[in-house]
Amino acid sequence: MTEIPVPPPAEQKAIVTKIEELLSELENGIQQLETAQQQLKVYRQSLLKWAFEGKLTNKKVNDGELPKGWKIKELKEITSVLGDGLHGTPKYSANGDYYFINGNNLNDGKIEIKGNTKRVSFEEYNKYKKPLNENTIFVSINGSLGYTAFYNNENVILGKSACYFNVLETINKFYIRYFLTSSRFTSYANKNATGSTIKNVGLKTMRELQIPIPPTPVEQQLIVDELESKLTVCDKIEETISQSLQQTETLKQSILKQAFEGKLI
Repeated sequence: MTEIPVPPPAEQKAIVTKIEELLSELENGIQQLETAQQQLKVYRQSLLKWAFEGKLTNKKVNDGELPKGWKIKELKEITSVLGDGLHGTPKYSANGDYYFINGNNLNDGKIEIKGNTKRVSFEEYNKYKKPLNENTIFVSINGSLGYTAFYNNENVILGKSACYFNVLETINKFYIRYFLTSSRFTSYANKNATGSTIKNVGLKTMRELQIPIPPTPVEQQLIVDELESKLTVCDKIEETISQSLQQTETLKQSILKQAFEGKLI
């Protein structure tokens, strides 16, 4: 039988008042941290918006205009091939050396092999392989839209929810992936997607995606460097905020523990 320590009524009231005071302060702190999280998301998208308007590296750009030499190009103009994966199910092999991936395996620029990712044999891989290379970018186009990854010689075949394309040598693949993470692409994809429950972006829509392109690889890389520098700072702030939010739950339990041990007042 668990014994509950019961202080005199006056002390109970004082403890409750103190608990409410401390938890109210803690809740205010949590709200401030969550507000900072949201502001950070807005700032990230602002950085991407400025980058593809040319304002991140060109300070004298009028609204609605692009810097000199920039051109709007459709994705089909800056890629050598664009397609999607298998519209069906391959023959799985528990001991296969190749993985059957879809859009849900694309995560922050990398292919993520999960515990439940199906395997296939070399024969199945050979049947359904795509012309992937060091300039290949993947993006999810079915269900969850806009998740991206680069191809780094992983042993994979693609399902239909993963679109792949190979950018031309004159195009910086990191620049294009950043564009795919921007609200500009998200808005375009959602606006042109079919399906109400499960959204799908067709290959025609992907080919017609318009992207502002700086005139030289040097300028494209400069924008990538600026974004990486600023977004790295955002990542560190985000990590600090997340850690602080985790600590608030521990602090809440500590307040309650001290209260019932008679150590709060």
